[in-house]
Amino acid sequence: MKSFIISLLPALLLTWSADGAPSGSPTAERDTLPVAGRHGPDTEHPFLIRRVTLPALQMYPGQESLLQVAPTGYLREVPPLKRTPDRYVRRVKRYRDFWEAIIPEYTKLHFAGGMGLLSFGFGWDYGRKKQWETDLYIGFVPRFSSDRASATFTLKQNYIPWKIPLGGSWSFEPLETGLYFSRVVADGNFWVREPKKYGGPYYRFATSFRANVFLGQRITLGLSRKHFNKSLTFFYELSTCDLYVVSAFTNKYLNVTDILSLAFGLKFQIL
Repeated sequence: MKSFIISLLPALLLTWSADGAPSGSPTAERDTLPVAGRHGPDTEHPFLIRRVTLPALQMYPGQESLLQVAPTGYLREVPPLKRTPDRYVRRVKRYRDFWEAIIPEYTKLHFAGGMGLLSFGFGWDYGRKKQWETDLYIGFVPRFSSDRASATFTLKQNYIPWKIPLGGSWSFEPLETGLYFSRVVADGNFWVREPKKYGGPYYRFATSFRANVFLGQRITLGLSRKHFNKSLTFFYELSTCDLYVVSAFTNKYLNVTDILSLAFGLKFQIL
């Protein structure tokens, strides 16, 4: 009989007041019952416990807890159920969080600048004011004087300290600076280690790898939600590489224009 009553508890929870039972509920009388668990088996509680023919819900001061009949004849407090996700659920959540975190937030088109005639890239912006950007590019270098076209891969880090609103949907970023590393993937004239055909350490720099620094400016137009992109940014950059800087100190015939490269680009903000 007790097990039958216990099975009815979830469906027959009754909330009682100190003055009387709610309308439509079974008749009950004020009573005190020994309660086990919180105050011990010999403690009597006059708090809203009544003798009823159905399972009761005891109301502690400021707390609700479900009571069930224990084999000893006392009412026993049942702690609330806690659903703990199993290892599989936690693993799937970590997997999804990881891939959501590395979704690119924008794409870029980059023209010239020591990373190919035309480069396509994507990246992430972060920081309190989104002042940091990390880009990955793949570029294209036509044949020109070489036997075949080449590909470039570039890792670029940008820093944009200020953004000035211009009114409407326009904003201006007066300073953009950073550095990037480019690698040319090709046969023949581009290499990391000097080939043996040159007969010794003649070249001090690898021809397929360049480290660059740059300065530039950007202007941004915010777009409405009906467009795929959140905003569109135009930028230009003046850059130089490690080889040009060293050459400027060792060759007095070089001018500033000989060691600087001009680049243009577009940024399509998605997220």
